[in-house]
Amino acid sequence: MTNAEFVTALRAHLPTVGGFAPRLVQPNVRIGSSVPNFIFEAASGQTLTLRKLMGRPAVLVFWKSTSQASIEAICDLVEICANSGRRAPVVLAINDGEPLETVKRASEGIKALIVPDPDRAISTAFGINLWPTSIYLDATGLITDICYGRFCGGMQKTSTTAAAD
Repeated sequence: MTNAEFVTALRAHLPTVGGFAPRLVQPNVRIGSSVPNFIFEAASGQTLTLRKLMGRPAVLVFWKSTSQASIEAICDLVEICANSGRRAPVVLAINDGEPLETVKRASEGIKALIVPDPDRAISTAFGINLWPTSIYLDATGLITDICYGRFCGGMQKTSTTAAAD
């Protein structure tokens, strides 16, 4: 296909009205606010709610199996938290919109609490559209930070959060 043919095809199939309006993608949650509660299945087969984990800091990591940065971010946080002492944050790895079998395969060997979210109910409630996104919670359930991408100062955030409790 030549450039001229490509341009002709675009003109024929793209709408002629409207336009592109770039916007900043932001989560539905803010630093200092509490997070939406949700139910998830723990490794032991029992169901828990996020609120039941309160009393301890936590990090919610929204991830996809197709994002290597997501998987590495979870592993990094698990390692950092494991070395943070007795008040270490709990790491919840919330898989965003993938089938359960895919989540099981991709999370083999990951030592975080894996939370499948095949219908994107949790991700939608939080307004997540970028992976990985990490949301740091203090022991009372308030958001202390929101971080996008693998490298976002996780060492400082988790040790600060753990020290504050």
